[in-house]
Amino acid sequence: MKYQVSMPDLTGNEKKYLNECIDTNWVGSNGPMVTKFESEYAKWHGKDYHCVTTSSGTTALELAVRALDLPRGSDIIIPTHTMIAVPNAVVRNEHIPVLVDSDIRDWNMDVRKIEREITHHTKAIIAVHTYGHLCDMEGIMKLAKKYNLKVIEDVAEAHGAEYKGQMAGTFGDVACYSFYGNKIITMGEGGACVTKDKALADKMSYLRAHTFTPEKHFWHRDVGFNFRISNMQAAIGLAQLERIDEFIEKKRQIAEWYSDGLKETGVIIAPERDGYKNVFWYNGFLVNERDMLQEALLKKGVDTRTFFIPIHDQPCYLGEFEDIYPIANYFRDNGLYLPSSTLLTKEDVMDICKLFKEAIVECE
Repeated sequence: MKYQVSMPDLTGNEKKYLNECIDTNWVGSNGPMVTKFESEYAKWHGKDYHCVTTSSGTTALELAVRALDLPRGSDIIIPTHTMIAVPNAVVRNEHIPVLVDSDIRDWNMDVRKIEREITHHTKAIIAVHTYGHLCDMEGIMKLAKKYNLKVIEDVAEAHGAEYKGQMAGTFGDVACYSFYGNKIITMGEGGACVTKDKALADKMSYLRAHTFTPEKHFWHRDVGFNFRISNMQAAIGLAQLERIDEFIEKKRQIAEWYSDGLKETGVIIAPERDGYKNVFWYNGFLVNERDMLQEALLKKGVDTRTFFIPIHDQPCYLGEFEDIYPIANYFRDNGLYLPSSTLLTKEDVMDICKLFKEAIVECE
């Protein structure tokens, strides 16, 4: 494959910090790299933030939902156009996901359609910042205040995205991140919860590591999880965090190259609404004849991915959700990611655009 959808850039201090772990025998979850990463990642958000690392973005969501201690069987509003981890985190905590369609203006949950789904059972909203673009957090926070709802931000795909200069992950009660291999910064696997609420951070730390109690070893008052990361994962994360601003700017540069290279093809390019900073985690496009185009690109050595299959379309939830979600269905049928690695050069992107145009002609 000439161009893969995503490849991490591990050309910084990753090897150096990993060797430090090996040389000092700190490979487990209690190593100094974990503490340092949590401190540095919290500071990246601003003053008085706290970071609790987790084994994945999925477990970060599950931990956040659990730590908010919502009444059992609460309704939690989520987008239907999202990754399966979001409803799973709700269901595994014995709550009920309530689905909302997408907004064509930013490809996120349509805030204008949330309020009609709110009942006395609704206790929280999970705002998923899709493909690098923030949700309308101004609108979501107004609804949260009006109805006394908790807000979890899923920032797995949007590290460093902004609205009017305020960074993703700093609007709601808690933000959840993924450091999977294809994310803006990676640990290979890993995640984090970030919050300004120290009591909530302490509770998540307690739940994350088997709920060990300080008064007696192997003494557990609550049922917890093992959602810890290793010192080696944190070492990679630290090296990545040193370059996060560089990665974000490169993502935006790649999106600009694609926009210039494909502007006359008729494809719909990922939006960036006024006042927002999209970090373009993946370069997504809406195209006609998507499946044929994907096959033609594969033959030319260009790896691609389709957009999410909506939650209302998933076999594991089939029959539970009966409503129609036309925008999410449109994304399902027409969405395509092109290669988006920060290792791409301008020449690479221009070559991909050339191959893309050839594939469009072949599919006509």
